[in-house]
Amino acid sequence: SVREQFENVLANQLSDRGVEVIRSYKVLPDLKAKPDRETVVAKVRELGVDSVFVARSISKKEITNHQYGGVVLGGSAVYTGGSWYGYSYGYTYDKQYDTDYFIISTKLYDVGTEKPVWSYIAQVKVDGSRQGAVNVFVPAIVEQLEGSELVNSKLP
Repeated sequence: SVREQFENVLANQLSDRGVEVIRSYKVLPDLKAKPDRETVVAKVRELGVDSVFVARSISKKEITNHQYGGVVLGGSAVYTGGSWYGYSYGYTYDKQYDTDYFIISTKLYDVGTEKPVWSYIAQVKVDGSRQGAVNVFVPAIVEQLEGSELVNSKLP
């Protein structure tokens, strides 16, 4: 799932910087039931974590792109016996593809105060797979965390 991909890539990036990570899908596997705030807070306190990272999509826009190609012509001909023999062909093409744009809100919460200590909003362009977009988006988040001096640079 995209959630697991996101959490795995983020966990790997943060682990490379000395941060211990617990993936939510391992401790709160069924988010379709939308656990209430008290359930989540109780699980976080039970695990003894210092901070919680939350990311969610707050909007999505789909754009259909048309790339009008052109004309392709081809064929073959032979001159023999005073006459031309052969064939020809031609066609036009129109390439169409969809691009999704997501606005993603990310926040880092301090468990002790239950207040956000950092937030970041980004527009993410998804041309192909959503998993592929995650692989580009997560390093950008981690770079912002580094810039805010909330995580160290990558360890050697």
